[in-house]
Amino acid sequence: MNPEEKHIISLEDISIGYHGYDELITQVNAGIRKGEMVALIGKNGSGKSTLLRTIAALKKPANGKVLIENRVNTTIPEQEFAKILSFVETGTTIVENLTVYELVSIGRHPYTNWWGRIKERDHNKILEAIGFVGMNNFSNVPVNRLSDGERQRVMIARALAQETKLLLLDEPTAFLDLPNKFEIINVLHRLKKSGKSVVFSTHDLETAFLFADKCWVIHENKIVHGGVEDLGIENVYGEIFKDSNIQFNEEEMKFIPNRVLKGEIYLHGNSESVLNWTKRAVIRLGYSINGNISSAYPEIKQESLAENNMWIVSFQGNTSKFTSLYDMTRHLTKIN
Repeated sequence: MNPEEKHIISLEDISIGYHGYDELITQVNAGIRKGEMVALIGKNGSGKSTLLRTIAALKKPANGKVLIENRVNTTIPEQEFAKILSFVETGTTIVENLTVYELVSIGRHPYTNWWGRIKERDHNKILEAIGFVGMNNFSNVPVNRLSDGERQRVMIARALAQETKLLLLDEPTAFLDLPNKFEIINVLHRLKKSGKSVVFSTHDLETAFLFADKCWVIHENKIVHGGVEDLGIENVYGEIFKDSNIQFNEEEMKFIPNRVLKGEIYLHGNSESVLNWTKRAVIRLGYSINGNISSAYPEIKQESLAENNMWIVSFQGNTSKFTSLYDMTRHLTKIN
């Protein structure tokens, strides 16, 4: 990306807080370019929602300014602003008796006349937005009959119907199961590929790592920002939770609980897939894997046979055989 490319959103010396008190984030300078997908990361209460509301001109900053296409966001007329930026908030109130089509049509408000009449172009944009999020067959379904994941797609469709360049989302994957989380983030990624700039707050770092171009990480009242992998090299993710009971595992690219190491295990076998699951099981118990055999710690030999898998555990002259990881791990907890 050309470093000279202008930011579509610029935060200039921004400080935000609750009701003008206790600043949550101070002196932030950061930007987003066209077609970028940015994940906003931070602990609960760190100011993620407040920052998004500040960018969306729903809250004034304590200090500094937000520029949208080089204009202070709070100075842009409301009707014009609604054609530039759309915002999907957490817990947005949904009128339960509306159909999917009716709810998405609210996104056309900046373009309809005073009576809110839907013209042919508006109708086409509504259907296009519904189709984009994969809800074609739900247009006439009442919103109160939808699952949480389906409702979230509809809220995104409503934002899409606004035809904005910028899309902000506050915790769009909260309370969703894993398949729905990936579906929602995949929809956002497709929007980014279409040229829109997307900013979403999340606690789900693993999903963010897979899709985001850049992360804004709130840490110690500041925002550290940069490419996902660049921040990893700088150990930013590890720093966020350094005083908690979890740590960032760079190999697996996820946070894991801090555990007291119980010992080492020598593990070998003939199936890479089964060995990976075995490794996960023994690490979960608090063991580390050693590549060298020693009588000082257990040896696990994994064998994939024609009909089943087998694990042979040898330790201090005793050998036991198991046909499930569940039984094998229970054995390990007893011998060491």
